[in-house]
Amino acid sequence: LKGLWQAVEEESTGTSRDRQAKALIGLAVQDRLVPYVTGAATAKDAWDALDRVFKACSNARSLKLTQALTNLSMQPKEALTSYAARAKSIWDQQLAIGEDVSERQIVLSLLNGLSEDYRNMVQNVLSTSTDLDLNEVVSKLLLVEQKGVLEIGSNAALYARVARTQDRECWYCHKKGHVKADCLKRKRDNAAASVIPL
Repeated sequence: LKGLWQAVEEESTGTSRDRQAKALIGLAVQDRLVPYVTGAATAKDAWDALDRVFKACSNARSLKLTQALTNLSMQPKEALTSYAARAKSIWDQQLAIGEDVSERQIVLSLLNGLSEDYRNMVQNVLSTSTDLDLNEVVSKLLLVEQKGVLEIGSNAALYARVARTQDRECWYCHKKGHVKADCLKRKRDNAAASVIPL
């Protein structure tokens, strides 16, 4: 307050320093807060009124962030990176308002809010992580997720082939649901034919 802090700390009604400090506070605050300053008798009263307002706002913000963390859950089709970024944003905001939230709490909330598709991954991460470091846990989840995508990708051709052949008739055994190349009867017959009798 440019050398006027003493007027805020000590109630000095009517002095030029008090009027200057109060005017400076009024100029520095947002329009919505001006009534708290103009309605105060001294600079100290104005400062105390603003302090009460900001504490109330801070408590409301704290409650909102705590609820956001408690209700944190992965949205349908949401990417893991986007979900982790939301969790990190909540944590950053909590730290910014002075909340004492541990990294462990954030990680556990993140893991708890993952969709059912990730349940096995969560068990894997919890069993292999000694410290619940947010970046490490997200990295492990991404690795497991990518491995799962690769496994699904490798089976995709098989699933597509099964879907294409559901109504087709095998030319070898004449049953529906597969083609000659996948016919188990043909494979058994070929295996039996290749056995050399003693």
